[in-house]
Order: sequence, then C-alpha cells, then structure tokens
Amino acid sequence: MTVKLFIYFTILFVFIFVIGNMILDIRNSGNEERNINETKVKKVKKENWWGGVKSFEWWKKFRNNNEVLNRDLLEGFTNVSQKTFHNNEFKQIILPDVDNYNLEISIPTEQQIYSTVQGNWGFYTSETGDGFTVGVYRDGYTGDGCLLKGVSEKRYKYMLERGPYTIRYEVRKNKNLNHDIKIFVNNKEVEYVKNEGVSSGKLKYIGINGDMNKKTDSNAPGRRPLDYLKFIPITNEIKE
Repeated sequence: MTVKLFIYFTILFVFIFVIGNMILDIRNSGNEERNINETKVKKVKKENWWGGVKSFEWWKKFRNNNEVLNRDLLEGFTNVSQKTFHNNEFKQIILPDVDNYNLEISIPTEQQIYSTVQGNWGFYTSETGDGFTVGVYRDGYTGDGCLLKGVSEKRYKYMLERGPYTIRYEVRKNKNLNHDIKIFVNNKEVEYVKNEGVSSGKLKYIGINGDMNKKTDSNAPGRRPLDYLKFIPITNEIKE
C-alpha cells in the first residue's frame, strides 16, 4: 500500500511539473511576442547623400521660390546702390529713400572758386534751389554763399579758393527722427549741423533750373562744372 501511494504521488508530481512548465513556456512565449511588438522601432527611409530623388513639381516650386528671392535681393541691391553723376547740369533724379547716406562733390584741380553769383551746384530738393540744398554757392562764404542750406533755410559756410576739393556730407538720422549732417572738406570736418537734413528720397534734382544752369569758366553768373557728384547709401533700410 505504501509503495503504491509513493508511485501515485510520484506520477502526480511529474504530471503537475510537466504541465506547469508547459504553461510557463506558453506564457513566456506570449510575453516575448508582445514585447517585440510594443518596442518595435519604425523604420526610417534612408535618404541618399544628395537628398534623394525629387519630383518635377518639387523642383518647379524650388526654382520659382529662388527666382522670387533672387529678384527681391537684386532689386534691393540695385535700389540702394551707389550712384555717380559726372555732370551737374540741371536734371531730375530718383534716389532710394534712406535715412543714412553720404553725398560727395569733387571740384576739379585749378578751378577758381569766385565769390560772384555762381556755384558748383549739387543735390537739391527743388528745381529752383529752395529748401534743403547741397553744393557750393559763390565761394562758400562771401555774402549769402554757403556749402549747405538746411531745411530751415539757414546757410552753413566755409571759404573755398581754388580746387581740387572733395566735399563730403554725412547725413545720419538722429534720436529725434531728424537728420544731422557732418560736412568734410578734403577729409577735414568743418561743420556739424543738427536737425537740418532730409532723407535721400527727397533729393529730386541735380543743379538749378533757369539762367544759373549755364556753364561758366569765368566770374560770370552760372554753373561751375564738377568732376563728379556721388550718392553713397550707408544702410539698406529703405523708408516705407
């Protein structure tokens, strides 16, 4: 009896052990499959080093966008580029409207600067010389002669005698939203004028219309010629 019980318990133990291991194997196998599915990483398409093959529509859009960008950049560069005029005979001009810029006037070698009613006409806001003006009137000093007439019509003077001269006007916007001007003659600062300038877009003319536009090489009334007039923008920020 005792031997039979032992055999029965042994068979039962083996049976339970085998069944238990089978159940554990089935459970572990299910867990492994579920873990693989949960941690599976999405495969990313590998791009070629040149970015992959693009469609015709993609390249068309790319070209159009670049054409617009390049056109805007080119127009912006052109609009604010330096402009040089080799003749100060009266004419209307169009300049980009910027707040910070330089103007230069070059007076030829050996040119006599007379104190009579004549001048090296430069940039003007009006065709008759009213308002803001940049240029040499008379000898820059005698009588109502000057190198600059501000927006207030006040004249700023400096005596000139015989060329060559390079006169530079540095116009800068100030904290009060007005424009200051520094005047240099042959790189020497001779005047600092506050609140008397304008943005470059308001400069509409070179020279003065009428009888004073007639060229003169004596002390007669008229226009003394120049080597050049220059507009030099300092910033690309065009006023709106």
